[in-house]
Amino acid sequence: MNEELKKELEQFANEVKGGMVPADVFEAKYKALNEKIEALPDAKSVQELRDAMKAQGETLSMLKNAGNKPGESLDAQIKAFIENKDNIDAVMKGQSAGAELKLKEAALMTTTNAKPAIDIWNVEIDRTIHAAPSEPDAIYSRLVKGSTSSPNIVWVNRVDGEGGAAFVAEGALKPLKDWEYETETSTAKKVAVSCKVSTEMLTDAPFMRSEIDRLLRQDLMSVVNEKVLTGTGAGAEIKGVTVGAAGYTLSDLDDKVENPNYADAIRAAVLQLRMLNFRPDTLFINPVDNAMIDLTKDTTGHYLTTEMKSLISGITIVETANITKGKFLLMDTSRWMLRVYENLRLEYGLENDDFRKNLVTVIAEMRLHSYQNSIDAGSLVYADFATVLAAIEKPASVAA
Repeated sequence: MNEELKKELEQFANEVKGGMVPADVFEAKYKALNEKIEALPDAKSVQELRDAMKAQGETLSMLKNAGNKPGESLDAQIKAFIENKDNIDAVMKGQSAGAELKLKEAALMTTTNAKPAIDIWNVEIDRTIHAAPSEPDAIYSRLVKGSTSSPNIVWVNRVDGEGGAAFVAEGALKPLKDWEYETETSTAKKVAVSCKVSTEMLTDAPFMRSEIDRLLRQDLMSVVNEKVLTGTGAGAEIKGVTVGAAGYTLSDLDDKVENPNYADAIRAAVLQLRMLNFRPDTLFINPVDNAMIDLTKDTTGHYLTTEMKSLISGITIVETANITKGKFLLMDTSRWMLRVYENLRLEYGLENDDFRKNLVTVIAEMRLHSYQNSIDAGSLVYADFATVLAAIEKPASVAA
């Protein structure tokens, strides 16, 4: 009994030293052990165990005097102990002072509660800057004819007058022929765009320099592609292909085509250009209208794409949203002059109070000519599908 009680007491003491016994549990168990000791018949054993219990009692007393609160954090418990004036006074007088520091069970650390708002544990950094896609360079690259070293271009057109060669009888007058010369000019027009960027951004994010370069070039060329088609030519704007372009005027196929479709309309426009000795090579068309051609079927449900596009074989089809839906532009591209005077370039500089604000102004610009000889006005057709279809369709009464 004595040995068993000693082991129980030692175990209890170790639990107390390890901080495993709360104060309220300690007090109840201390009382129970004391009663067991008093019940021992051997006085010596009782005294030994009482001495051991006395040491534990002093520990209990110090725990009570510390005034700690279960459930507080370790930092809070230590702070409360230090701020207790009685504890400090006891230490200054060489007396002992203690506190039971309870370590609250921590929440289970998992990848769920350990993660921040963005999962940094399983993440790959994509350094690509993503943006919405833009209209591809479908027009400029097909019309550009190289460069020029002059901001002004002058050319001469020969305009035929009256008369011409003919067979004549012996002694008869020879026919006369006359013609005139006219000059035309083109002045290079400038297209530009700019932005401001801080020097900090250029320093802290080196990739921004290439991003700015790409974005400004893309924006500038997007405008060039648009205005090469639709520019008015007035003021600072270049002349566009569709401005003043001829419509569909051919009458040779009027009322002659049964159930015409979009491919028939384009083929009629091809004929118009060839009748004027031009060689059409490119068709600019809205993506929706090109899809209409691809999706055309016969009465049995079979697609007619191959048959329809064979009607315009040799013509390059270019889809572009810069052509209005329901219209098409057919042209002999060799007859339109798009020439670069100053290549697209980027320049970095300061203006106004940029220096004081740590800003840099970035400019992208180019200068180019866009023109056509007046004698080549018939080298393109810009027309509505509906107009051409109405002109060439054979009336039902005629078809019968």
